[in-house]
Amino acid sequence: MKRFIVLIAAFIAAGCVDTLVGPDPATTPPGLFDIVWADFDRNYAAFGLKQLDWNDVRRRYAPQAAAAPSVDALAPIIGAMFRELHDPHVDLLLPNRKYYASVDLGAVNTYFTPPAILGNYVHGSVMTPSRNIRYGRLANDVGWIWIASFGGDGWAGEIDDALKALGNISAVIIDVRNNGGGSTNNSEPIAARFFDEERVFSYFQYRNGPGHDDFTEVRPRTITPAGIHFGGRVVVLTNRRCVSATEGFVLAMKAQPGVQLVGDTTAGGFGNPLMRELPNGWVYRLPQWIQYDANHRVLEDVGIAPDVVVRMTAADSVAGKDPQLERALSVAREIGVR
Repeated sequence: MKRFIVLIAAFIAAGCVDTLVGPDPATTPPGLFDIVWADFDRNYAAFGLKQLDWNDVRRRYAPQAAAAPSVDALAPIIGAMFRELHDPHVDLLLPNRKYYASVDLGAVNTYFTPPAILGNYVHGSVMTPSRNIRYGRLANDVGWIWIASFGGDGWAGEIDDALKALGNISAVIIDVRNNGGGSTNNSEPIAARFFDEERVFSYFQYRNGPGHDDFTEVRPRTITPAGIHFGGRVVVLTNRRCVSATEGFVLAMKAQPGVQLVGDTTAGGFGNPLMRELPNGWVYRLPQWIQYDANHRVLEDVGIAPDVVVRMTAADSVAGKDPQLERALSVAREIGVR
């Protein structure tokens, strides 16, 4: 390394500045594009599911990158390339907070309206310190636990506080509608409170080679009972904006016998992404595994279908009505009379 530095100094002293000064190829639009494309080519897990010719994508977008007049002009080009993958776990974030998403789940209107629930269905609810869990009673014997996010860390034990406070209830509705995910360090321990024994709830395999079909062996994911056990009836409320760790949570709950899912199909994004940083400070996400349900089915781009389908409408939202929550309450009581 010292010799290399000395050689550079010698070239500069000799007047060879023109051969040394210039943009780092890795920070030019074509260089940055090549880094991203090659990283996906080597590590992205879902090419087989997407049925997308990644080499053809390069043929179409590389000339645009080469013609980009500035690095800033490259961002929408990468964003357009990412949209071809249609993957909720693929996106690009710039230091100025400009964001390019492969799928804009925020544009999916589920008409889920928490103020209507708090005003018309669940009175006197309580929020836990992390602000990720809110709970109360939907009826004298039925509790409601709303988990708004699985983000952050270290708060999963708050579910025990909620279950203790709800007291002697026969059923609970766990509402994860519009929950965009977060960490399995939160979602899986919470699910464990509702398990009666260790169970396999899903399977996964990682991309691990240069070929698009190079993967590790399929491995199981299990959950073991933990914390305060709730042995009553359980209904989980879902919709089209449930994604990522939330879908893992739904898979886990679905694996526990007797749990019913009510609402709408989840988003279908299970990718477990890596975070990558480019030399210019841009950050992007790259999904690295394929996840399967307990029956070895791939649900990427499909989502988890509820046992009881109930969809919300704009009219419901305007009227302050929540037919999904109402149906969940009915299902909770139906389970009890079986």
